[in-house]
Amino acid sequence: MKFTEMTLLTLASFLVTTACSSAGRDVLNSVEELPTPALEYSAQPNLARSADGALYLSWIEEGGEAPTIKFASKTADGWSEPRTIVQSDKLLVNWADFPSLYDLGGGVLAAHWPTLTEGEGYDVSLALSRDSGASW
Repeated sequence: MKFTEMTLLTLASFLVTTACSSAGRDVLNSVEELPTPALEYSAQPNLARSADGALYLSWIEEGGEAPTIKFASKTADGWSEPRTIVQSDKLLVNWADFPSLYDLGGGVLAAHWPTLTEGEGYDVSLALSRDSGASW
């Protein structure tokens, strides 16, 4: 997954700040690369953790019929199969605005993303899944 310069700057500042403490050094020593299910040229990654500790990764894939927002959840064996939240030509894709996913509990997930509108600006679209992301 490719990361933007802003993502890299944010990560670098976190690492520098964290490395200044002994607890931070312990954390840095335990960091390891975790491959994601996103395609190589995916963008706008976002991690979310639910109240019960589940970890979700959402991202945008381009190159198909239209930009697609997908997500996967972390399992003991890696990541679940990616699922599609939305695919649309109206999906706003840029470095500053990214989709996100939130676990509301009880199998209910909420997702939001920026959507292009006529003229200037954009709207924010929201979708709910009541079946852990199988349908939106």
